[in-house]
Amino acid sequence: MNLVATLLLFPSLISATVGGEDQTTDYVVILDTSISMVNNEFIDPVKKQIIDWSDKWSEDENSRVYLYTFDSELRPCRVFELNSFGKSDLASYIDGIRAEGKQTCMVSSLKEVLRQVPLLRAMDGRSGAVGYYLLTDGAENFDNSSEQVTN
Repeated sequence: MNLVATLLLFPSLISATVGGEDQTTDYVVILDTSISMVNNEFIDPVKKQIIDWSDKWSEDENSRVYLYTFDSELRPCRVFELNSFGKSDLASYIDGIRAEGKQTCMVSSLKEVLRQVPLLRAMDGRSGAVGYYLLTDGAENFDNSSEQVTN
C-alpha cells in the first residue's frame, strides 16, 4: 500500500493565488494516526514531511497551520502560528504524535474538518487562501456512524 498525500484545492486557494493579491495562506493538515500508519512505516516520514512543509510555509509569518489527527474519530484541532515560536510548538507537538488508533475513519473526519475550518477561520477574522493536506495510507475501514466499511 502506498502513502496517500493529497493537496485538496478549493476555490479559496485558487482565487487567492490567481487574483494576484498578497494574501496570507493558512494550511490545514489532516493526519491519519491509525495503527496502519505504523505498520506501513509511514508515520515517521509523514511527521518529518509536515515539519519540512512548515519551514517552507513559514515564509509568511502570518500563516497558520490547523492540525487535525484522526483514527476512529477526529481529534480536536490544534492551531499553530508560523512564527519562530509557533514552529517550535508545532515541531514539539508533531514529535509527540503516536499512531495507535485501531480504526481509520477518514471520510467522516474529512467532512468534519471541511465543516470546522471555515468556522474557526471566521471566528479569528482570517481571510485568504487555505491549502488542505490529507496524509493517510488510504485504508478507510470504519464509519463512525457505527457501520463498518468493508474493504
